[in-house]
Order: sequence, then C-alpha cells, then structure tokens
Amino acid sequence: MLLGLLVACAEPEQPPSILLITLDTTRADRLGCYGRRDAGTPHLDALAARGVRFDRAYTSAPITLPAHASILTGTEPARHGVRDNGSFDLDASVPTLATRLGESGYQTAAFVSAYPVVATFGLDRGFDLYDDDLPEQESATGTVIGERRAADTLEKARAWIDQRPADRPWFAWVHLFDPHSPYAPPTEWAERWRHDPYQGELAYVDHCLGELFDRLGRDDRLYRVLVAVVADHGESLGEHGEDTHAFLLHDATLRVPWLLAGPGIPAGRTITPVVRTVDLVPTLLDYAGLASLPGVSGRTTRHLIDGDATEPPRPAELETWYPRLRRGWSELVGRVEGSTKVVWAPSSSTPPEAYDLSRDPFERQSTDARLGAALPILERLQRSTALRSPSSTDPPLDPEVERQLTQLGYLSTGGITAASDRPHPRERLPVLRGLAEVQRLIGAQQLERASALLDRLEAMAPDELGIDLNRGRVHRAQGESDPSALERAAAAFGRVIQKNPRHRHAWWALAEVESLRGRSEAAAAARLAAERLGPTSDR
Repeated sequence: MLLGLLVACAEPEQPPSILLITLDTTRADRLGCYGRRDAGTPHLDALAARGVRFDRAYTSAPITLPAHASILTGTEPARHGVRDNGSFDLDASVPTLATRLGESGYQTAAFVSAYPVVATFGLDRGFDLYDDDLPEQESATGTVIGERRAADTLEKARAWIDQRPADRPWFAWVHLFDPHSPYAPPTEWAERWRHDPYQGELAYVDHCLGELFDRLGRDDRLYRVLVAVVADHGESLGEHGEDTHAFLLHDATLRVPWLLAGPGIPAGRTITPVVRTVDLVPTLLDYAGLASLPGVSGRTTRHLIDGDATEPPRPAELETWYPRLRRGWSELVGRVEGSTKVVWAPSSSTPPEAYDLSRDPFERQSTDARLGAALPILERLQRSTALRSPSSTDPPLDPEVERQLTQLGYLSTGGITAASDRPHPRERLPVLRGLAEVQRLIGAQQLERASALLDRLEAMAPDELGIDLNRGRVHRAQGESDPSALERAAAAFGRVIQKNPRHRHAWWALAEVESLRGRSEAAAAARLAAERLGPTSDR
C-alpha cells in the first residue's frame, strides 16, 4: 500500500533538455572519430565515444539554408520549399522542431553565426530567442552580412544556458560557420595547420565546443542533456574538380557527421546503415517523449540506436538547385540506397551516373551494372523532378518591377526561354575556377589581364552568365578613370539580366553603375529589383 502511494505521488520524469549544434561545411572524414589522424578534434571525438556515431548520414542538399531547413523540419527541400540561399524562406505553414518543443513547454533559443540562416529566412519560428546579431561590412554592391566566430556565438549560448531554471527543459540550437570558405582560423590554429587551414578551422571549432562541454560537465548537466552534433553539408576541397560545395552531389559534400549523446543513448556505438539529416527531428522528439511532426520525410533512428536493424533503411534523396538558379546550368538530383548511389542532371543530355560505394567510396568510376539496376529509381527521380519545375522554384520577379524594367529596355517583352539542354555542372567547373581568377585580377587592378582571361573563357563557354557579369565588373573598374566605360558596364550587366532576370548581383551592380552615370530613374528601378530579390550576400 505504501509503495503504491509513493509511486502515485512520484514526480513525472522531466524530459531531457536538447542541445543541437550544426557545423557548417564540415566533412565527416575530417573528424578524428570518423578516422582522421591528427584531426585536432578531441572534444567531438569524446562526444562520439560516450554516445553514437552515424557512419553514413546524408544531408538533403549541399548548401546552407536548404540543408538547415531540412534539419529543423525533418522534410526534404521539395516539401519545405527552400531550394537555395537568399532567395527562399521557410513557409510559415511548415512546423519545426522549435515550434513542437516550444508548444510542449521547452524554453527555446537559437544562436547562429552567418547570414544564410538569419531570421529573415523563416528558421526563427518557435524560438523564444533568435540571436543573429552579426557584424556588417559594406561592399560596392550593397550591405554584406558577415559571420561570427565560434567563440562569440558559443559565449552567447553558454550565457543563455546558464540562466535556465532546473525545473524546465530547454532547447538550444547553435550554428557554427567557421569551416566555410575562406578558411582563416585564428593564429594558433593557423600556425599549426598552415598547410591545411580548413582543418585548422575544424580544430578551432572543436576547441570552442570543448569549453562549452566543460562548462556543462562541471555541474553534470552535460550528461542530462541530449546533445546532437550534425553538419549541414561537407566540402569538396578540390575533389571531382569542385573547390567548395553546392554544385555537385558527391559524398564529399553530402555525407556528413552526426553524433548523438545523452540520456538513453548507449556509449561507443556506431550506426552503419544509411540515415538522413531529416531523421534528426523525429529522433530528438522520440527521446523527448513527443510525437513527431506531421508530414515529415524522416523517421526516428531509435531502433537503430537500440540495435534493431530489422527495418530496412530508407534511401537518402539528394538535390542541388544551386547550379540551375545561380548559373543557368542543370540542377542535380540523386539517391543513395544501400551501397548504390545514382546522380542525374535532368536538364542536361549527360547520362546519369551510378556508383557502387562499397567498392568505390570516392566515386571515381560510374558503373553501368549499378545504373541498370537503378533504372526504376531514375524513373521515380524523373517523376519527382517534374514536381520541381522552374515555375515552382524560381522566385518570381515582382510584376511592377518587371514592367518598369521592360520599359527601360533591361528585359525583353518575349521573356526568357528555358534551355532544353543545360550544361552539366561538372562541365563548367573549370570556367568557374577561371572566373575566380578574373575576380582576383580585378581586385588587384590588373584589368587588362582580367579582360584577356575573360576572352579565353568566353571561347570555352560563350553562354556563361559569369563572363558578362565579370566584364561588367572590369568596365566598372575602368570607369574610375574612363567614364565612358560605365556605359559598357551597364550593357554587360544588362546582358546578364536578359539571360536571368533574377540575378540579384547583376541588379545591384547595375543600380550602382546607372547611379554613377546619372541615370537616376534606371538606377532606382534596378535598385528596386535588387531589393525585391534580396541582399547580395548568398553563401
């Protein structure tokens, strides 16, 4: 009788607090717990040792905002609608991890480190506090929002966590941007990793996380908090001809680290089946004792963590619309199921690729045998791609802006005709590298060399948007001493806009040039178009 009374009067167990850390641009194979020697990541490695490590976790897209939208909603980009940085925001109808936890009594806060995930784009819903107080710097084309170092972001998060009452659970999301290019770690880490500054950035982030983990551990809270660490995407670092990310769908940018530790999580376990970052929301909600969000693409991984591998893994769906929306190249879609990976450029005539990841983990050779087995998958991909048509993904140009710009001669009345055979992104990456060199030459005021290089690049890819964009920049620089060059700059930016009226960099540049030419009406119209499409910062 007494035992029954004591049980009846017992306080219900409080759900765990949750700390979600997203590491921007972090490759799985660059952490010590994923096999990297001398990685300089002892604190993340220790977290993996006291929890679980997902060996084959895939993100949905190799670009920051779409990937984070998937992490925080548990849905793929085709469902949450965010396909690129800067031009899309998360629709208010899509529930998030923060909205569910907030409704369930959690105190919620987010601390982000870079512009692509500021509150403007809709990820702030459900958070009591959304700290995106980032430094600003001016550029010739508008205001560019900078990044915040890991130490500064984590100090804000640490102060908020310290103030949480013990009788109420909390959820904190911390976003750390340091590993993103350009790689410039603080002096101590720059000196140690002088030949690999990207690794230096990762080691610096790990050091900063160690200070947070030590602070939580001093009062045993670390062991009462469910800690999830996941990357939004990786970094190519030159593999497959891609220097950074967003253009291709190889594992260098799609396979990400995912660590999970805390109450109910067994120590030292490695999960080998394919999982997706969209599985994170249902997993965290499961451990919090809450039902998953409606309509999610992901599912809880608790059965895998508990050692039950009887349920077959769900395939990972991959995409990047960045090449299509930014460069006019083909978008890419992909799928990983078991050891088979298929990648396809639906708007290009380039054949699909298929890889046997068990034999070819670096995806060096497409195999026809695997491609034949994957034909039904390709058919499903084709159907899903049809739902992702340009009309539903390209941000619309404001009708009034379009009318004004047509009258001013910047848009043709016939509109833009969609290309039926767009280049595969891989074909254009050498041109992209050449354009990066052009920008370096412009910055160094070596304008004749920049112009000559543009001539060579145009011979390789006459329809490439970046050539006219950079010609405009060359002429703009020449306009400092030769005002007649400003007319040529305006014409070059106008050609970019004719090909892609949603190219906000070209609109910002055109607005500045027309202002310098004294054409106030044209400058105002271009500036309005630029503002409607968004700021210039986009990575």
